[in-house]
Amino acid sequence: MLHWPSQLPTVCRHLPWLPAHMRLHTRRLEACLHQAKHTAANLQVHSGSWGAAKLNVDVYRRVFHMFIASMTTYRPLLLRIKTAYDTALEDAAGSAYDHVHLQAELSLMPQRHAEAVAGARAEASARAAAMQDELQHKLQELKQEAAQAEAEFVQADEQLHYYQKHILQARTELDQLETANRRSYKELLDGSSWHLLAQPQGLSSNGPGSHVGKAYRTSS
Repeated sequence: MLHWPSQLPTVCRHLPWLPAHMRLHTRRLEACLHQAKHTAANLQVHSGSWGAAKLNVDVYRRVFHMFIASMTTYRPLLLRIKTAYDTALEDAAGSAYDHVHLQAELSLMPQRHAEAVAGARAEASARAAAMQDELQHKLQELKQEAAQAEAEFVQADEQLHYYQKHILQARTELDQLETANRRSYKELLDGSSWHLLAQPQGLSSNGPGSHVGKAYRTSS
């Protein structure tokens, strides 16, 4: 059932010369248009969206088609007009769709950019963390090698001091042995007969071995 609001601006009020049956048909078309727009409004489609504009155009197209169907005399002309308008409307709707699609793509660009930046930062952080772990592991290995080298150096230095101490002790003992050998050899030589024979002539008769010299000279 059609609703007839009192505030509906009908065409009949501006065209009083129309016949009665035409004014009745016009009222019915306006009522159909109002009801279709009311139904579209009840769908709660946002007025600024592309879908709402398309639905609004479809409402007027449906009413215009009803108007053409009721006009038998001017129907061919109205059909050509409708075809021209439909072509223009389809092109406009396509452009509007492309515009809306482009706007949607542009609206997603900041989010995509933020996601790309976040992904790049996460990848860079992961690489930096992996590189840091690798460097830390390498540094730990170098520290262990340095500590081992230092321990080996300390051990070698201790062994060197040990050998130097024993060499010095051996040299001291060798010097002592050589001194004792020389002393013993001298004492042995001084106490032997060869030492007495090796003394030069003209020694004092009171010296040790003088009687041997006298006896030798007497026998000769």
